[in-house]
Amino acid sequence: MSEKEFSFKIDDQNYLIKWIDEYHALETIPMGSVKDVNLLGYLSIQNDLLIPLNIKMENQEWVFSYQTKERYHNFKEVSRNLSESEKIKLCINLLDILQLSKTRINPVVHPDNVFFDINLRPKIIHRGVEGVLYPEKSDNLFKQIKAFIIMALSGRYSFERLYKGVMSEKSLTSMTYKKIAGYSSVSDLRNYLKKLYDSTLNNEHTKLITISKKKFGIYHWGFLISSIAAAFLVVVVGYVFLIMVPHNNTLIDGTGDYLSQEYDRTISDLSTIKIDKMPKAYQLMLAEAYVNVDNLNHTQKENVKKSLNMHSDPNYLKYWIYDGKGDFDKSLDIAKYLGDNQLILFSYTKLYSQANNNPQLSGSKKQELLSKYSKLIKDYSKKLKKEQAKQP
Repeated sequence: MSEKEFSFKIDDQNYLIKWIDEYHALETIPMGSVKDVNLLGYLSIQNDLLIPLNIKMENQEWVFSYQTKERYHNFKEVSRNLSESEKIKLCINLLDILQLSKTRINPVVHPDNVFFDINLRPKIIHRGVEGVLYPEKSDNLFKQIKAFIIMALSGRYSFERLYKGVMSEKSLTSMTYKKIAGYSSVSDLRNYLKKLYDSTLNNEHTKLITISKKKFGIYHWGFLISSIAAAFLVVVVGYVFLIMVPHNNTLIDGTGDYLSQEYDRTISDLSTIKIDKMPKAYQLMLAEAYVNVDNLNHTQKENVKKSLNMHSDPNYLKYWIYDGKGDFDKSLDIAKYLGDNQLILFSYTKLYSQANNNPQLSGSKKQELLSKYSKLIKDYSKKLKKEQAKQP
């Protein structure tokens, strides 16, 4: 992402966020807009739904510096390559933002203030705290999310028009959008979107199978008619039928993005396919893509990638895929099965970080998990040191 500015207005408040590069955004806040400097630290609370924030004072203004470790995309960017089912998945993930209403954080849900990671999980830039900084209330949060959802699914309504009134049920032509606009219960809307996701995904698969069958019919009859006259057609048709047809557009897109080193898009392409149904070559692509976008340093990434190849144990590839997906319990099970203490240690550090940043855990449960993982991290660190000491 080159340097970009995002200017928007919502609930009579103007916002201006400037992205310096793909990992760094700035926002300046007038000094008088902060009501209580002593509570300003609440805005920097760590949460998976919030882009990390550092605050400092410069030239009588507050400078909010948002720093990310991975590349995020706004909806306009991410939606270009999404199927309908993936858009619904993104919308379901948007509802997770409502978890913040249990804290003092009041997020702003607007297409220019919400970015998405490779797993389509939302990340909030500007947020407020009651008695500290706008927005001080989250009364309109559910309305903002519903407007975003209808915008994302329709492709025809702008967020602003929806939020300012078009979202009224009478103004919407689609029954789907009317239902979404009419929900007052978060759980009811979530359940509706999940059903919509399942039916849409099923339709996409059915369509894919139908297209593949039609292609097979064409290739099959073409082969029968032409085989006598052109023997080489056997090879061509066999290749198309046995290799190209089963590799649907998702796999083809994933291959293209992988070869172009667009690793976040490779993950977006391939992560919806069941791992066990994926040919090993694509498992390798997906594993490498996840390693490339991980928070490992350059040397660590290169060392891991050297061990990833077509001769790798399939479970080793699956380890890095599940780790990239954030399913650390699954990756830990695989690491234990492989008997690889280094991978086990890596999984426990991920589980520690996950527990530490989970706002849904109670204080006692969080401390219990952190204590458990901390002990296991120390134990496996000692084991690794002993293993390394024995090496010549």
